[in-house]
Amino acid sequence: MQAALETGAVDDVVAVRMSATNPLEAEGVICRSPEEVAACRGSKYTAVAVNTTLRHILEAPGRYALVGLPCHIQGLRLERRRSRRLRERVTLALGIFCGLTCEPRATAVAARQAGLDPAELRHVSYRGPGWPGGMRLETRWGALRRRDYPDYLSRHMAALTPPRCRICPDALAELADVSVGDAWLDRFAGSDGVSDVIVRTPAGERLLAAAAGYLSLQPAGPEEMIVSQSETHRVKRDVCRGRLWLRSLARLPLPSYPSLVLSASFGDRLRGVADAAQARLFRLIVDRRYPD
Repeated sequence: MQAALETGAVDDVVAVRMSATNPLEAEGVICRSPEEVAACRGSKYTAVAVNTTLRHILEAPGRYALVGLPCHIQGLRLERRRSRRLRERVTLALGIFCGLTCEPRATAVAARQAGLDPAELRHVSYRGPGWPGGMRLETRWGALRRRDYPDYLSRHMAALTPPRCRICPDALAELADVSVGDAWLDRFAGSDGVSDVIVRTPAGERLLAAAAGYLSLQPAGPEEMIVSQSETHRVKRDVCRGRLWLRSLARLPLPSYPSLVLSASFGDRLRGVADAAQARLFRLIVDRRYPD
């Protein structure tokens, strides 16, 4: 996205940063310079409402790029159907691979597990420095705790996942112009970090061409791409199909994904039941051990 701004491909970038007033929350922001984009680097494992930036886009002309999770990109695509301004102004969408995200409360639980009072936190980051990095928790009084990734993403944190996340089958931001995520392959272990990049549209091809001088690229086949995201794919397809089946049994509304086959096999149903039971158990444990 820094390259998109520097080359004039877009005027502004919609990105996500941690809130300056509440370190347990993230917020959508409009970035107008490469420096502002750089300040938003890093994963945020907490739910964020990027749609709060759409009012600004509707009121301020320009060419915008949006960086978001698959759910953010899907929401953008749906809203663009109704709004010509959004179709004209949001010219690029960069999607980030996603397994699940967490409620803000999950970060408070991680802080308590690290022996800190969430109310005293001044700064939170979830990844870095280096790759894969780790969580960094800092209080207003200078106390600092670091927890390795992905060790801190415990079952307690995973239980605090928005229910809608568990019935989303999109792991690789399939509606984005360009999708990116960590390349979890053995051959990259010990590196400074390598990302998978999937170019999906002509707009994505133009972005990659504009950013050619900023990137070091090598080809990757579909099979290797799937292997690098095997756990994310399991959660977003196998477990998700089971979760959708459970939801249908309860006669609850189901999201529509016309291009995907989401009927659950017997194994998918077992995985869905096991996942739901585990999440329920650990949410009860969290409620008792770490009450609000």
